[in-house]
Amino acid sequence: LRWYAVVLFGLAFAPWSRADHYSGSSINYQCIGSNNYVVTLDLFLDCAGAGLTPQTLAFSNSCGVTFSLGNIPLVASEEVSQLCPSQLANSTCNGGVLPGMFHYQFQTVINLAPCDFWTIGWSICCRNTTQNVQLTPGMYVEATLNNASGLCDQSPVFGDNTIPYVCVGQPVFYNPGVTDGDGNTMVFSLRGARYAAPLPAPVNYQAGFTGLQPIPGIVIDPATGQLTFTPTAIGNYVVVIQVNTYDVNGVLIGRVMRDFLFVVTDCTNPPPVTDGLVNATAGFIVSPTNFQACEGVPFCVDVVFTDPDPGALALTTQGLAQLPGATFTVTGGNPAVGTLCWNPDMAFSPANIQVVATDPACPTPNVASTSILVTVVPPLA
Repeated sequence: LRWYAVVLFGLAFAPWSRADHYSGSSINYQCIGSNNYVVTLDLFLDCAGAGLTPQTLAFSNSCGVTFSLGNIPLVASEEVSQLCPSQLANSTCNGGVLPGMFHYQFQTVINLAPCDFWTIGWSICCRNTTQNVQLTPGMYVEATLNNASGLCDQSPVFGDNTIPYVCVGQPVFYNPGVTDGDGNTMVFSLRGARYAAPLPAPVNYQAGFTGLQPIPGIVIDPATGQLTFTPTAIGNYVVVIQVNTYDVNGVLIGRVMRDFLFVVTDCTNPPPVTDGLVNATAGFIVSPTNFQACEGVPFCVDVVFTDPDPGALALTTQGLAQLPGATFTVTGGNPAVGTLCWNPDMAFSPANIQVVATDPACPTPNVASTSILVTVVPPLA
């Protein structure tokens, strides 16, 4: 593939004039052979803001190559407003007044010559107004990869494509549903948000907030990306999750990040809660989100969600594709018990399985999510 849009790296971040109310973004990539990569840009826009504009990706590496690629094709779009089905027609995405959010996905294929450090970057001029970041600076995200040794890697992918609305004064359980199709080890962390000015630079946080503590008391599980906290004030809060991937020798392969909002609202009913994994029939519960199984020894493990309000909870997962032959069954409504069963195979380990619980509140359902990180080890001698 030949690209002719070669410009200075900084110029690739020139903002589009009407691009405000961007609520989240991330980049991922998949090697498809011969140093060709499918690069995907996910964007989340508040429907009360300005409309979608053309998107540009910037590429640079440690070998001295720098270029940009504009007008990335839009390949998918969907409304992801956290509203009950009967109220979706009343969102701002559809001319109504209820909070509306849209997810857009852009994608391109590009050839990246072997180098030990490639950076793929994206930026836009303006964020939503937030409680923890000063003013409304732009947004910058990037993904990195190392293909100097001929590695053909797929980056982690964020499975949760929503902007979460959560309740003030209530515990939050949120998992971004990140998976790695190559089974590499993922390490999660919080980091400071950035913007392009025109080169990437850190945003200025309001007093009392930092990139590591974008919401007071927030904690991230480094193995699963599970976030837990209890918000104390209404508003929008910028949070940035970074995922580093390592090979079997502990060598850093690359990283991805998602910059997104938690929207804290005054709810009329509390959200679902969970204590994590319980009731394993085989294997070992290492932590509330971490499970270890022996190869060839079938297991089942439960995750239980409860809600103090009446009404049945809906439990869902999109993770079964990672575990061929696995089943996920739901019993009860409140409490709701999700049971994952599988005959472990080391070829599909580790696998990070997201489980989402949704209550029947309307117009804004409350949502909680957790992870089942399944790691398969050789059977005991």
